[in-house]
Amino acid sequence: MQIETPMSEIITRKAILDDIPRLVELLHEQEQIELQLDHRLQSLWHYKSRQDLDDEFAVVREEMELNGMSVALSQEVPDWILVSERNQKIVGFVWFYMSSSELTGEIAYIAIDPHDGQGGVGTALLDRCMEILREHGITALTVTAPKHHAVQQAFWRAKGGRVIQETFYLPVKPADDESDDS
Repeated sequence: MQIETPMSEIITRKAILDDIPRLVELLHEQEQIELQLDHRLQSLWHYKSRQDLDDEFAVVREEMELNGMSVALSQEVPDWILVSERNQKIVGFVWFYMSSSELTGEIAYIAIDPHDGQGGVGTALLDRCMEILREHGITALTVTAPKHHAVQQAFWRAKGGRVIQETFYLPVKPADDESDDS
């Protein structure tokens, strides 16, 4: 899939083995930005250190080497990893999976290069993601966006997303501590 932008073209394709170091870099940078916006995210399981991200993507690398592709990393819950390139440089990726029993897809990770100021990358990734979901009979997609990340919130709302659930952060603190960390 190709999207024309005023400055250059975005090409969206399946990830390959050689892409993994760049995906780890983009995701780590994305997570650092989100953690700066809200330090409470540090306690959530999916915010990982650079080494943990390397380890997680090492599993992906092994699956890709075994299967020879980035599609269907698991037979039960197919995972897809798509990348978008501009001027032959990866500027974003989305990792999503789908459940045919529930007819839903979920974005596990999406990361866009914050230094690529030309726009259109998120749209290119989401458009291709939606095409794949439709091809598999999936009728809904869910994504989690940090509350204090105004750009992500605005993007998902502009794409027609609706809030269906909120995640609450409840710190476990000593019984005599009445402070509010909101």
